[in-house]
Amino acid sequence: MRRFFFSALLAMSTLSFSQTYNPPIGGEELFSNLSTNMLSGGFSVTGGAAWFITPASTLANPALAAAEQRIVVDIAYTAIPVFADDFSYGQACTAGTILPFDWGVITAGYGGVYSDLEPLPLGNVSAFFAGFSKEIERDFFVGFNLWGGFGASWALNAGVGILHMIPLGDVVPDFRYGISAVNLGKTFFSEGEGIIEEGGRDFPSIFTIRCGAAGTVVNMEMFKLGFSVDLTFPCFLNAIFDFGIGMEIAKIVVFRANVPVNVRELIEKPKSGTAFPALSLGFQFAINTGKNEFMAKNDWNQSEIVINAGFKSALKGVQKIAGEGTLYLGMPDKEGPTIRIGEE
Repeated sequence: MRRFFFSALLAMSTLSFSQTYNPPIGGEELFSNLSTNMLSGGFSVTGGAAWFITPASTLANPALAAAEQRIVVDIAYTAIPVFADDFSYGQACTAGTILPFDWGVITAGYGGVYSDLEPLPLGNVSAFFAGFSKEIERDFFVGFNLWGGFGASWALNAGVGILHMIPLGDVVPDFRYGISAVNLGKTFFSEGEGIIEEGGRDFPSIFTIRCGAAGTVVNMEMFKLGFSVDLTFPCFLNAIFDFGIGMEIAKIVVFRANVPVNVRELIEKPKSGTAFPALSLGFQFAINTGKNEFMAKNDWNQSEIVINAGFKSALKGVQKIAGEGTLYLGMPDKEGPTIRIGEE
């Protein structure tokens, strides 16, 4: 089964397209605007340097949700003010859920980006997404999703992906890699200026291959340090490198940083600020519902809330200020069952 999914992704990656490559500035990173997590490294095929999965994460790799054991509810908002000669304002938002079942994991959500701005001409777009993922072998996950939307024209796309976790002893105990093929269909269209010339093209690019690796390199009781590296090939006509780090302090504070390097955009529009880092600071804490009968019946007596705030600055006065709240119902099961032989 694993060989089948590898072969399918490899076969699709041999396709090529002859269309002119000319997305608007920021078009390839459209969905990174949706939330703090997506802005600061969560738009990764591996779940980012500090493992953190939200429904929108599956837009990068549909398989990611299969590694989540708990029900997830996520809501986020990003303000995009432009402090230039004339002040302007854009925004983005997302809301979604992850629902795990014995037979697989369902993901559903909404994401909107409203940025009809001169330095970030993405238009006003709304997208809905849904997906299914499953662990088919131990620590090997596969997923499939659909997303469609309207606004700057209409869009309808599919995506497939894999995630494989391979512990490398004490060196990188949670090493993982992921591969996905996304935007398989029709994406949005921009009539504004592209990164190369006037007259835009589809964005984000159809048939985008993403691959990456991540893991924790410092794993202490009160401090963890992780890394992530992603490579994205939009329509095989560009390359985007993403470098991320994540730090967890005292199991409460999480700091993340991500630097995206869009090669074609950096060459054609060096003043776009494409390689500026995005930073986020989060706090994760447990909540106890006491003796609530309904919560106890579903093993939700103890749950977890993560609050994140993020920031990214670009040239031409563009600022991105994001806030996000994520609820995880229940606590993760990090220990396997205890099996005793010969006891009654």
